[in-house]
Amino acid sequence: MWKLIVKNVWNRRRRNAWLTIEMTIVAVITWVVIDPVVVLLYSKHLPLGYDADRLVVMNVVTKAKELPDYDANANDSASVATNNLRIADLVEALPEVERVTPLHSMNYVNSKQIQNGEFFVGDRKCQAVTLNFFAGDGYLQTYGFEAVEGSPDVAELDETNYGMNDILITENVAKALGLGKHPQDWKLDGFYYYRMDTVHFRVRGILKDICHRRSELPYPVVLVPNFHANPWAVNLRSWNLLVRLKEGVSPRQFLNTHRDWLIERGIAGNQYVRSMHPYTDELDSFEFWNGTAQKIRTNVVMAVFFFISLLLGVIGTFWLQTRKRTEEAGIMRSFGATPGHIVRMLLGEGVVLCTISCLIGFWVYLQYAVMEGLDMGRSSVNFAGDSWVSHFWMHFAVVSLVVYLLLLVIVLLGVYIPARGISRVSPVDALKDE
Repeated sequence: MWKLIVKNVWNRRRRNAWLTIEMTIVAVITWVVIDPVVVLLYSKHLPLGYDADRLVVMNVVTKAKELPDYDANANDSASVATNNLRIADLVEALPEVERVTPLHSMNYVNSKQIQNGEFFVGDRKCQAVTLNFFAGDGYLQTYGFEAVEGSPDVAELDETNYGMNDILITENVAKALGLGKHPQDWKLDGFYYYRMDTVHFRVRGILKDICHRRSELPYPVVLVPNFHANPWAVNLRSWNLLVRLKEGVSPRQFLNTHRDWLIERGIAGNQYVRSMHPYTDELDSFEFWNGTAQKIRTNVVMAVFFFISLLLGVIGTFWLQTRKRTEEAGIMRSFGATPGHIVRMLLGEGVVLCTISCLIGFWVYLQYAVMEGLDMGRSSVNFAGDSWVSHFWMHFAVVSLVVYLLLLVIVLLGVYIPARGISRVSPVDALKDE
């Protein structure tokens, strides 16, 4: 069968030449359109690396000095710490709450502010986002992070007595630096840009990869303990409290029940709860703020429009080409060929033409991609990750396969419908005009 198919394609090479050129151009254009859509949809559906569905963020602020009930004697760090802790205890005592922990200013997962550093072991280097956290307050368990196999689990890491230069890293940092998955007080060096200095660090644990931004690839992340004597005393004007709800309690349900009560009762000295929202609102807000949500919608709409146009154009072309072979099908029927055999032969020819066209088109696009690179999705910072998107040849192979399968389905659909019709035409009807 395949020998006959290849022979037919070769014998019709002049007629197929323009069709091949057309399909080659279509393959190149499809690559350009599909690449960002594949990357964005892949990034959109990546696991975050933590459980955001049961998280609530509460913003606690300090009263303005101009207010009549402002207490000037409660503005020292000890009073601030005591009052912040009273608010945290009030929230944690609610029956729906599982854990609470303070967030470090604007330096937390998905925050708009990003700090980064360069870390290295020997000749290996890795740029990574650095996040500060308050050790001993259940930060890792509240977020819902997970440790990799071979590392101490998050419960143990939350209780670890960290030294001044101890850190936690994500799995992609360990891979980039060739550290493996079993930390045994590894040593690595890091250059902090804001300190303009090299620091010698000790790794105490490895967490599964974290998506610092939703709809973006996981950044390498390094978590650095903060050694403030009392975390509840920092951020005098404004700070965030991260709340994890118990299993089965939704943030919307919790806020509907307790929002007004917490706004009214969440006051201690000069500190008070100003606002609260589900953590997922912050994820949605950043996607809107940096244009990711709009870009996803735009790319998907463009891809759907292009797909429909492509579908109609390619199906129409192959439909006409196939319909012209009614006489040939009649001759084959007169020699005993079954309708199924004719359909399979014509489909096989479509597969061969589509494959040749795609190979040529992919080679043409590869020349451009080698110089300009491939789409890396929406990323706030250009960090090398461990995803297939970051590996050129794997990225090229994955998207090429998607494009090939898409075009193959369209071609087969364009061939099958008319092929099924002409394969059932009797030899007499097919040859009556000869």
